[in-house]
Amino acid sequence: MKRLTLCASSIGVIAALIGCGGNSGPGVVPVEPPATASGKNGELMPPAAKKSELLYVSAAIPAINKLYVFTYPDAAFVGTIAVPNHPLGLCTDKAGNVFVTTIVTNSATSNVYEYAHGGTQPIATLTDPGEGNGCAVDPLTGNLAVANWSSGSASGDGDVAIYQNASGTPVTYATPSISAYWWCAYDDEGNLFVDGINGSHAQPMAELPKGASSFENVTLSAAITPSSLQWLNGNLIIADDASISGSELLYRVKFTGTKGKVLGRTALKSRHEMNSWGGEFVVSGSEVAGPSYPRRYFSVWSYPKGGKALHYATRGSVNEFYGVAISASR
Repeated sequence: MKRLTLCASSIGVIAALIGCGGNSGPGVVPVEPPATASGKNGELMPPAAKKSELLYVSAAIPAINKLYVFTYPDAAFVGTIAVPNHPLGLCTDKAGNVFVTTIVTNSATSNVYEYAHGGTQPIATLTDPGEGNGCAVDPLTGNLAVANWSSGSASGDGDVAIYQNASGTPVTYATPSISAYWWCAYDDEGNLFVDGINGSHAQPMAELPKGASSFENVTLSAAITPSSLQWLNGNLIIADDASISGSELLYRVKFTGTKGKVLGRTALKSRHEMNSWGGEFVVSGSEVAGPSYPRRYFSVWSYPKGGKALHYATRGSVNEFYGVAISASR
C-alpha cells in the first residue's frame, strides 16, 4: 500500500469535522493565556507540581509543540512544557517518567522524548524509525513499545518499535493484518496488545506474546472498533472508535490467550452527547481522563461509573486534545 500519512488517520477525520464549539458550564476550568512551566532545575512550579499525580495532555490540532499539565483528578492548570516536535501519544513508567511520541513534518522518522515527573526538559531522547502514535511501558522489563502509524520502509506501512529498557536502538515488529498502528498496551506478564487499521480500513487487533518474534491476531466476543488501549487490574480497557454520536465507550475485556471476552463497558458522556472520535483515555484510581466533545475540551469522569464528567478543562489555543498520561511521583 502507499505510504500513509497522519492526515489519513482518525486525526485527519477529526480535523475535517472541527468547527463545533460549546458554552462553558459547571466544572469548566477558565481559559487563560498559555503559561510556560518553569522552576528550579527545570521543574514545574510548586505547589501544583508536588501533587502526587499530574495529568499530561497533548493537542492534535493545531500542531502545537507543547504539553499541557494539570493536576489530577481535579484538572487545575499547572503550566506547559515545550516539546521539540509535535507530541501525540503519551505513556508513563513505574518511576512516573512520561514518554512522548512525536511526528516531524515531511519526515518518515521522529523522536520519543522522556520527561521526569514534573520536569520541563527531556531526560532522554530516542530516535523512532517511524511516525509514532501510542506507546506503552512493559511493567516487568521497562521496555518501551511505540506504535508507529507509518515508517520509512519501502511500503510505508507502520510497525511497532520496542526499545529494550526504554533506551538504545529499537527492534521493529509488524503483522500483515495491520498496516498502520495506533495504540498499544502491555499486560502484567509482558504480552503486548496493539491495534490499528489495514488496507480495507478495518481496525484489527494483534498480540505480541512475551518473548515472541511475531504477532498473533486477536478476536473479541463483541463488535468493538478498537482505539486507545490500557491494561488495568487484569483486563484490557479498549476505547471504542465505532461511532461519532452518543457517549464515549470504554470496554473491559478479559483475555485468554488471543481471545477477548467483554465483561462490561463504561459510557462517558460529553457536554454535547457526542464522542471525540479518537484520542487517548487513561484510568487512574477511581477516575478516567481523555478528550471529550467539543474536542477543545478534555474531561475527567468517574470510573467505572462513567456518566457526566466530573471536570472539564480547556486551553485557549487548542482546538483538539489527543494524548493523555497520568504521572505519579515516586
